[in-house]
Amino acid sequence: MAFDEEPVNEILKLYECTLCNDELKIPKLLPCLHRFCKECLQSHTEESQNDGFFTCPTCEAKCEITEKGVDDFNTDIYLENIVDAIRTQTQLVRDQTWRKCGDCLNFKKMYSYCFACKESLCVTCRGSHKDHGSPVEGESAVVDLENIASKGFSVKDLLALPKSSKCPIHESQILRLVCFTCKNMIICDECAPDEHILHQTRDLKTSAEEYFRMLEKKMESFRNYGSRLQDLNKKLQRKVSYNKEKRLDYLHTSYAENNSMILTGRSIMESEADLKMAQIEAKYDEKIAKQRQLMEDEIQKVKDRFEKIFEEIRKTKETELDNERAKKEDKVKKIQEKEEITEHNYRHLQVLSAALATEENEKVTSVLNSSSKMFQRYEKVITTATRVLASRDDCEAVKSIPDILAGVDQLTPDMSEISNLENFASEPICKYQLPSVNILAPGDGDDVEKADSVITLRHSDVFGKDIDCITVNLRFGVVISGHGPSNSHISCMDINGKIIKRKLFKNIDPQSTSNRSCAPLSDNKMATICSPDEIGICDLNDWSYRDRRLTNYVKWPKVRCVTTDQTLNRILVGSFNCRNVFIFDEDLNYLETITLVPCRQWPYDMCVKGNQLLVCDHSAGKAFATDMKGNLIYKFIAPSHELANWKPRSICADKRGLVYILWQASDWSKSVVVQYRQQNDGVTILRRVDKNAACITIMETDHETNLLVITKDTGTLYVHSLVQYADIFV
Repeated sequence: MAFDEEPVNEILKLYECTLCNDELKIPKLLPCLHRFCKECLQSHTEESQNDGFFTCPTCEAKCEITEKGVDDFNTDIYLENIVDAIRTQTQLVRDQTWRKCGDCLNFKKMYSYCFACKESLCVTCRGSHKDHGSPVEGESAVVDLENIASKGFSVKDLLALPKSSKCPIHESQILRLVCFTCKNMIICDECAPDEHILHQTRDLKTSAEEYFRMLEKKMESFRNYGSRLQDLNKKLQRKVSYNKEKRLDYLHTSYAENNSMILTGRSIMESEADLKMAQIEAKYDEKIAKQRQLMEDEIQKVKDRFEKIFEEIRKTKETELDNERAKKEDKVKKIQEKEEITEHNYRHLQVLSAALATEENEKVTSVLNSSSKMFQRYEKVITTATRVLASRDDCEAVKSIPDILAGVDQLTPDMSEISNLENFASEPICKYQLPSVNILAPGDGDDVEKADSVITLRHSDVFGKDIDCITVNLRFGVVISGHGPSNSHISCMDINGKIIKRKLFKNIDPQSTSNRSCAPLSDNKMATICSPDEIGICDLNDWSYRDRRLTNYVKWPKVRCVTTDQTLNRILVGSFNCRNVFIFDEDLNYLETITLVPCRQWPYDMCVKGNQLLVCDHSAGKAFATDMKGNLIYKFIAPSHELANWKPRSICADKRGLVYILWQASDWSKSVVVQYRQQNDGVTILRRVDKNAACITIMETDHETNLLVITKDTGTLYVHSLVQYADIFV
C-alpha cells in the first residue's frame, strides 16, 4: 500500500521519538532527517554536545548546534499536523457526546468537525459553516463524524483537507510570502513592510513550486540507489551463509583426492614388488630342480660338488631377495612420510580455514552493517521526500525541502561506495587445497617438492664461484651477493633471472676468497659485509660505496652475517668467532654491542622482525628469537621427520609475521623449509627443497608473495608462490 493511502492511525506508530519511545511532541527535524521531541533533543544536546556539535542518536551523524539551541532546528509542521489529526480523529470517534457548537455556541449533539477551525459543529450549523469555514475558497474542511468513525482517514485524505493559512500575528491576513533571510519564514503582506522590510522575500506559491521541481529532479536519480543497496545486502547475506561451509567442502575434497592417490600408489608398488619376488623364487627354484636332476644322473660321486652349487644358489637368492625387501621398505617409508606430511598439513589447514572463515565473516558482517545503515538512511530520505511531494503543501515545501536536499547531498557521497561494496560482495570464496603429491615419480630420488619456477643462474663471469646471500630490494628487485677467486659482487636481477645491474669488489687479500652478504637498508641502499672484517653501505643508484673495518672497534673480529632494522635505520653485524652482534647506524657509526645469550658459538644467519631478533645457531642445531638486548624470548621447533640431525641455515620473515627457516641435515643429504606462525605456536608447514639450498628470502608485492630459495654452488633459484590468506606453500 502506498504511503499516502495508509490509515492515519497506522502511520502514527512509525513516528515515535526514539529517545522517549512516545509520540512526537513538537517534532524537531535534524539535517540527517531524523526527528525527536523538542524536550528530548534539548536533553540530548546538553549531555552530548562538544565544541558546538553533537551526534544524531539514530545514525550518529555529526550535527552543528547554534546559540539558539534546538529552537534553530525546523519544526516538522507536516508531521505535527498528522499527529494532531490522529489525536482529533481518535477523540471524535470515541466521544460523539453533547458539547458546545463552534458556531451557535449552544450545547448540542455534534455531527461534524472542521479541521481548519478545529471546532465541532451541530447539525444546524454544519451546512452554513461549509461555506465560510474553509480558508481556501471553493474547498471545505468540514468532515462528518460518521465518515470518520466508519472509514477512517488516510494520509491522502488528510492532505486533501484545506489548511489554515492565516498569519499568526495578523489574523486577518493570509500567508503569501517567504522570507529567505529568516530561514524561509512564511509571512503575510503586513509582516513584509514591518519586520522584514529589508529582507529577501518571494511569493510563497512560486517558491514552493520551485522547491517541488528541485526535489522531484533530485529524486529521479537518487531512487536508483534503492535496488542496488537491496541486491548488495542479499549478496552479503548469502556470502556470510555459505563462506565457512564452502571452505571446508573444498578442503575435504582436496584431502580425499590426495589420500586416494597415496593409497593407489602404495597398492601398485606392493603388487609390483610381490610379483618380482615371485619371479625370482620361480627362477631359482627351476635352477635347483635342474641341478637336482643332474645330480641324480651323476649319482653319488658328484654329490658333494652339487651340494656346494646348491648352497651358492641359495645364498645368491637370499641376497637378491634381501636387496628387494630393502628397496620395498625404503619406498614404503617414503610413502608413509608423505602420508604424515599430508595429514599434518590437512589438520593445520582445518584450524586455519575455520579461523580465516570466522575473520572474513566478521569483515563481511561489518560491511553488511554499514550497507544496512546506508539503506536505512536512504529509506528515510526517500520516505520523507515522497511524503512532501505527495502533500503538495507550499508551507511544508518551503520548510522541509531544503533539509531534504541537504540530506540527499550529505548521503550522495556515501553512495559512491556502493560499487566498492558490490565488488567486495562479488569476490569468490577462497578455495584451499593441499599441495599435490608425487608417488614414486621417475628420477625423483631426492623427493624435492615442485616449485613454481626454477631458474639456473650459473654464469661464472657474472656470479663468480659461489652465491653467499639472496635478499630483495623493493625498488631494484632480487639482490644476490657472492664471491669468486679474486673478487666479490652485488647483482640486481628480476624474478626471471635477468641481470639488471651489478658491481664487482676486489678482495682485500688476493690470496684468499672473501664471502659477501647484504641486507636492504632503504629503497636504494644496501648494508653489506665482506670477510674478514669489512662493513659497508652500497648505493644501488650510482654504485657509490663507503666502508669501515670492524677491527677499529673489536679485537680479532670476523664478520659472519648482516641484517637491518629499517624502522630505526640500524645495521646489525653477526660475528664469526663469538656470540656478539655489533650495531651501527646508517652512517656506519658504531653504537653498541649485544651478546646473544642462548647462542653456543656464533650466529649463522639473522633477521629482524619488529622488536625481535631471529637467529640461526647452526653449530648448536637450533633457532631462536631474542629481544634487542640478546635475551631469549622463545625457541623454534626443529623438524622431527626422518630422524635427521637438522641444523638451521637461513631465516626470514614476511610482513604478516610468519617466519621461514631453512633446515639442512648435518650430512648435507636433504634440506627443508619450515613455516612458523607468530610466537612459534607449534603450527608449521614443511616443504622439501633442493639439498644444496643455501639461503632463502621473501619477495612481496601488491599482487603476490613468493618464497625464493637459492643454492650456493649450483646456482639454481627456486620460486615458490605462497597462497594468499592460507599462508602455505603451493
